[in-house]
Amino acid sequence: MRNIIEEALDKKTQGFIQPASINPKPMLKVKEVCELFQVSKPTVYDWIHQGKLKSLKIESRRFFLASDIEELIAKNRLQTNS
Repeated sequence: MRNIIEEALDKKTQGFIQPASINPKPMLKVKEVCELFQVSKPTVYDWIHQGKLKSLKIESRRFFLASDIEELIAKNRLQTNS
C-alpha cells in the first residue's frame, strides 16, 4: 500500500519544477490538496491517517501547511531517486 501511495505521489508531482511554486498561500484546504495531487478527498484523509500528510484541524475544518506539502514532495523525490 505504501508503495502505491508513493508511486501515485511521484506521478502527480513529476511536472513540478520547484516545490516552492505550489501555492503562495501558507495554508491549503483539503480541496486544494486534492486538486494539487489530483486525488479524491477520501485519499487525502487516508494519507492523513497513515501519517503521510500532516494537517491542522481548526474547529471542523482541516488545513495543510504549504511547507509540509513541499516537504512531502521533496521527500518523495529523494526516495524515488535513491
